[in-house]
Amino acid sequence: MFRHWCRFGLLIISCLIVCSQVWAADPPVHNFHCKECHLSGLTVTELGGGNVCLKCHDLTAGDMTLNSGAPAWLDGHTDGRFSLGDASNVYGHGTGQPGAEQTSHNWAAQSDTLAAAGAQAPARSDHPEFFSRYGTSTGRITCSRCHNPHGASVANPKLLVKGDNSTDVMCKACHQSWVVNDHGWLSHPIIDSYNAAVAANPGKYRASLSNKGNADIKLVDGGVSCTSCHGVHFVDSEAATVDGVGQSLSISDGKLLRGDGPGQADKSSLCQTCHTYKEHGNSTGEKVGCLVCHSGHAYDPDTPNYFVLRKSTTTTRYNTVSGLDYSSPDVLDAGLKYTFWNDQTDGIANGYCERCHGDAKDIGGGAGSYHVASAICTDCHTHEGSTFVSHDDGAGNNCDSCHGHDGGYEYSPGLFSAGTGTSQSHSTHTENDDDDAHGPNVGCDTCHDTSSYPRLADGKSLAETTMCNPCHSDGGSYDGVNDAVIGAKSNWSSGVYAGIVLNEGKELWCIGCHDQAPAKSKNDGFGVAAPNKAGDSSTYG
Repeated sequence: MFRHWCRFGLLIISCLIVCSQVWAADPPVHNFHCKECHLSGLTVTELGGGNVCLKCHDLTAGDMTLNSGAPAWLDGHTDGRFSLGDASNVYGHGTGQPGAEQTSHNWAAQSDTLAAAGAQAPARSDHPEFFSRYGTSTGRITCSRCHNPHGASVANPKLLVKGDNSTDVMCKACHQSWVVNDHGWLSHPIIDSYNAAVAANPGKYRASLSNKGNADIKLVDGGVSCTSCHGVHFVDSEAATVDGVGQSLSISDGKLLRGDGPGQADKSSLCQTCHTYKEHGNSTGEKVGCLVCHSGHAYDPDTPNYFVLRKSTTTTRYNTVSGLDYSSPDVLDAGLKYTFWNDQTDGIANGYCERCHGDAKDIGGGAGSYHVASAICTDCHTHEGSTFVSHDDGAGNNCDSCHGHDGGYEYSPGLFSAGTGTSQSHSTHTENDDDDAHGPNVGCDTCHDTSSYPRLADGKSLAETTMCNPCHSDGGSYDGVNDAVIGAKSNWSSGVYAGIVLNEGKELWCIGCHDQAPAKSKNDGFGVAAPNKAGDSSTYG
């Protein structure tokens, strides 16, 4: 009997030694007495009140007295603290009070299933860690659904039920219906390799991410996933603030974005972190950002739109516009998708673009032969290179149909210009009819970078005219480029003639080219040189 008890005693001592070694190497974070949490009246299912986690994690909570064996780096003080208003109220589970900051994932929803959030119960077979022994959090959203209060903090500081650095895996386990990889149907795509996406479409994506301000959009294991754009706690959908524990955060929309969300003034910077797409709108009026037309997730119980396009949106100019439909699989067919932008029918305006802009034939007062029922919007207006209206840094095809020629000029066999934009001054360069016979008769690409209008072909803006100078003679006695009266820059907008009559004060405009440093009729420095008629300002030819 004595031998039996000795063996039993040695076994107990061995277990205690092993356990003490394990705890010393990786002690539980909650290194205090069990009774601090396991008390009558406390729960994990309430937003506030008796929520056991808020006993330490509330803003007003005091420090906790730790066990005598607690490691030195644990001091009983909790950094991660919350107020009830921090819980997101996007789906009605927060306080709903004015001024609530909504900077945290909600921790007290009574169901883990919500189609509008792409949420359903995680599969028990794949993710047993979400299901505790007693089922306290099963079917709900609680702190302990994601965090293990008995976990070891050294290897897993956030006590995540799936282990350290498992946040993104956990998001996808619960939001499985939003794990899609193409066409933006229901949700922004999840991709494994951002570099592969860039290689396949270098015109659509930046080579590396470009965050605005304090935004922290990031790749997840080299790809784009939930936590690329979203945080879980202490994040406020604003690039002006620094996210994180202890930071001064703003009142948020509850969408937990790592950069500017749709409630901020810059509604494009979040998307433009990765995408090269431009804002929609002109340079002087309202700029319609990406998040006005697109969302990150586009739930609809019946017919969700592709490319996370919204069913309804609001702008200053057009107010609230509903009935925006881009839900047919035919939008993925290159030969059919344009029929969903412009409905191809005069008198009605049901295309996605037309719902705001009106019937195609009436847009912009009409654009001659191009804003018609059969028009294809993206022939001129493209995401990756246009602001759609002002065309600043824009790219497009078929520009000649509207721009660069006098109205009615046959710029291609059977095709006639609408004569919109700066047609008169352009036509001097681009036409060879009677009134432009002395011009160079060049194409758009001679002067412009056709992938980035209105920039010039040498990559410079219109303020720098190195492409223009050889033809317009900025040297010599008379500056044919910059002079306020005779220079090409001022005359481009103010004009020289009214019809065939010379405007007052423009009598000497010719000598900008006809001085002793003559202009050339081609911007490569060759072509016909303008004869010297001005001399050196003292002797005229």
